[in-house]
Amino acid sequence: MYWRLGANEATEITFSKNINFAGQPVNAGTYYMYAVPGATNWQVVLNSELGRWGAREADHDLDVLKVEVPVEVAPETEQFTITFDSDSTAAKMNLAWDKALVRVPITVQ
Repeated sequence: MYWRLGANEATEITFSKNINFAGQPVNAGTYYMYAVPGATNWQVVLNSELGRWGAREADHDLDVLKVEVPVEVAPETEQFTITFDSDSTAAKMNLAWDKALVRVPITVQ
């Protein structure tokens, strides 16, 4: 099941440099971001269609990158949130909702 990662207007992410997104190369630019959640892994997708509105299914022909990221059990989060933090190896984009936490590592190429 497709999940948009926000309400109404699609969630977009911009990278000012070429990066590795969960280990996969991505060129600098702006991307629409969505997920396909599963019990043990989420597929996180970057798509080139910008300015999307509403809950219609993504145009998968415009997907730029799909990565599988493991789900961690976390304290319950009532409202879906996206946060960022870092450690000595990478920045982490954290997607949290209910008792699921997905951490996407992001490094500069």
